[in-house]
Amino acid sequence: MIITYQGQNYDIINWNDFRDKLLSAIGFELAIAIRQEIDRQGLVATAQFRQGVHTEIQNGELLITNVQPYAVFVEYGSIGTEKGVTDPYGEGSRGARERKAPPIGELKDWAKRRGIENVWALAKHIQRYGTPAFAPYRRVMYNENKMGQIITKAVGSATK
Repeated sequence: MIITYQGQNYDIINWNDFRDKLLSAIGFELAIAIRQEIDRQGLVATAQFRQGVHTEIQNGELLITNVQPYAVFVEYGSIGTEKGVTDPYGEGSRGARERKAPPIGELKDWAKRRGIENVWALAKHIQRYGTPAFAPYRRVMYNENKMGQIITKAVGSATK
């Protein structure tokens, strides 16, 4: 297979190795962009969510995850019992629908940094009114220009 990048032709002899190298480079660039989006939105109370961004290659596929248990709430929001929240990407709160309130343990550090002492009341408020979908992953991955930049950078890295 021959790939042309910036006027140069590259003959790819071992496609599986190149595929994994390219996916790894895309994952690296994607993780940087997602962390920048997390910072841009000010979603960092502790560095745990930002540091939880994880990419890996499995069976020729790029997996993008966050190891923090509350990541689903940040990405998709949660639907409250009294008023639903809208997802800017129209996908609803798939991952958070069954769990109406985030785990109190995960709220403790966040609340403490903001001077909120009654974490139980905060969790009940979230259960009642929901939370918005901040969607840092999808804001990057659904942005065609951003993904074009990420892939171009990754191809450059993979062909070196």
